[in-house]
Amino acid sequence: MIYGRQKIRIKKYDDYEIKCDHCKSYDQRFYVYQEYFHLMFIPIFPSSAKTIKCKCVNCNDAFNQVKKDHYLSITKTPFYLYSGVILFFGLIFFGVTFGYYAKMQTNKFVKNPMIGDVYRMVKQEGNSKFYFFIKIKGIHEDTLELMHNNLEYSRFISEMNDSDYFVKDDSYKILKHDLVKGQINSVERDYNVNSRFRIEK
Repeated sequence: MIYGRQKIRIKKYDDYEIKCDHCKSYDQRFYVYQEYFHLMFIPIFPSSAKTIKCKCVNCNDAFNQVKKDHYLSITKTPFYLYSGVILFFGLIFFGVTFGYYAKMQTNKFVKNPMIGDVYRMVKQEGNSKFYFFIKIKGIHEDTLELMHNNLEYSRFISEMNDSDYFVKDDSYKILKHDLVKGQINSVERDYNVNSRFRIEK
């Protein structure tokens, strides 16, 4: 099943102090099982149900109930049965950390612009968002010379469309402090040689 409950053996104990009622040998074995919930075969979290079985190694008699509660009480649930919960919170932590780092990096690049920087911009119009790119063509003291890309996008994209490019003959100038930082989604710098961000027409 893709999801549901499973049971797994989590511990085995050999006890040589209990005499079997059937064959009188001193070789008892205890198996502890833990039930857990899974999704796509990944353990999400264990249920409260923990069970135990015992048998005589010599004759397989399973009637002996001595020490069952003891072995149940000392058996801890394995950490890996919380894999799904750990993975979920790990992804949240990674997302928050990555988002914070990306925001700090963007702020750093905006404060210290370089020729060739590409700003991914977002603007709100009613209930819709639109994305576009601007690129720094030149820097003159506190003034930035910018080029805009040819297309506008209705969804977030990480790279420009194959038919898109920066319009180099239609540049404009603004003061650094006039950049609307709330519209800057991210800043691309040191992009690779095959990036569409290098295309100017």
